[in-house]
Amino acid sequence: MAITAPSALDMLRYIPWLFIGVILASGLLSDSVCAYLDFNPERIKQGEVWRLLTGQWVHFGFNHSLMNALGLAIVQYSFLDELPLRAWLWVQGAILSAVAIGLMLFNPEIGVYRGYSGAFIGVLCFSLLHFWQRAPWVALIFFGGLSIKILLEHLPNYDIHYLQSLIGVAVAVDAHLYGYIMGILVQAVYWLWPLIIKQPTAPTPEDPLA
Repeated sequence: MAITAPSALDMLRYIPWLFIGVILASGLLSDSVCAYLDFNPERIKQGEVWRLLTGQWVHFGFNHSLMNALGLAIVQYSFLDELPLRAWLWVQGAILSAVAIGLMLFNPEIGVYRGYSGAFIGVLCFSLLHFWQRAPWVALIFFGGLSIKILLEHLPNYDIHYLQSLIGVAVAVDAHLYGYIMGILVQAVYWLWPLIIKQPTAPTPEDPLA
């Protein structure tokens, strides 16, 4: 029996898993390398625009990257493997961009930000809404829990240092909020897009007219 080599299209479907590997491996980078890639508003204003995205790919150590990579792997396996690659890239790009823009516009107090957690919240939110028909009650419970988490994170007495012993820094809860909002908006576009692009068909000679 002949064994055929995988085609380029077959290989492309592994890009999401390669991305998860990058997120995981980023926790092994030295601090000097991360300092050239992290989200630093002052450096971004000086023209180092790559930091808008790469700052969400690097992390404060391996524990930090492991948490985000493991969460994304679970979501990818449970939901996103069914999503076409073009759609996956669009979802990732939109949510990563929203987190970056939100931090730049509304959080000038942030000196340095690293981590995928804001984008992960958005991807999780999108996945629960996009695939809700598979298990509606499960999706509703998890989406409700996620919404409560976002709400609690923005209460005045919320402890943003609860993970500091594990990842070494405070949690940037506003990044979670921006990801959450964009996850909802991306799914809203999915729901509305068929209506937006639907064009009325002109009547043919055989069509009856009133």
